[in-house]
Amino acid sequence: MDDNLATRHRARWHLAATWILLAAATITFSWLTTESYLRQTLSPPRSEAETTISDCRTAASCAPDAAELVDQQLAYLRTTRVLAYLSGWSITILATVILAIATWRILRAHNDRAARLLTTAWKAQAGAALFLLTAMATGLAAGARRLADIPDAARMSTFIGAFDSPFSDAGHLSFLAWLLGVSAAMSIAIRTLRQPLTARADPP
Repeated sequence: MDDNLATRHRARWHLAATWILLAAATITFSWLTTESYLRQTLSPPRSEAETTISDCRTAASCAPDAAELVDQQLAYLRTTRVLAYLSGWSITILATVILAIATWRILRAHNDRAARLLTTAWKAQAGAALFLLTAMATGLAAGARRLADIPDAARMSTFIGAFDSPFSDAGHLSFLAWLLGVSAAMSIAIRTLRQPLTARADPP
């Protein structure tokens, strides 16, 4: 009985610590870091598109297609913003769903079910992170290739900043590092949460 009580206490302490970590990750990464990244790196000023079109129309290399070239850049930026937004929030939302289910099972003393969930869940968390990192890297590489095909006079400053050598840009690297770090931390925390739930199965 004492062992079971101690196991429940350890599980709940681990659970509380994981919720605190998740709250910190949601505020610092999903909210503050992601919003700052979107605003500073991927969001052009309102007048930039019109200014670029006007400048492009004075250059023979892009004058006939000025509006179309700018629209293409805006579309790339918009797609990358959506991808970054989903990346920033899906990691913590997935962890929230996993923890909510695990919490329900732990509070109802269904530790075996919670342990089985967490055994699979931390792998799902890590897999989601790998997919999102790959998607972000693919999107940045596609933007860099598109930039190379756009005449100089038609290039928006924001598009240049976002896709000219994106894998050496501090803004992109910082966001990707946050994404990797938060994903790894949540995967480890979810995996660690399983340990006190299976402690009873270990030999004395």
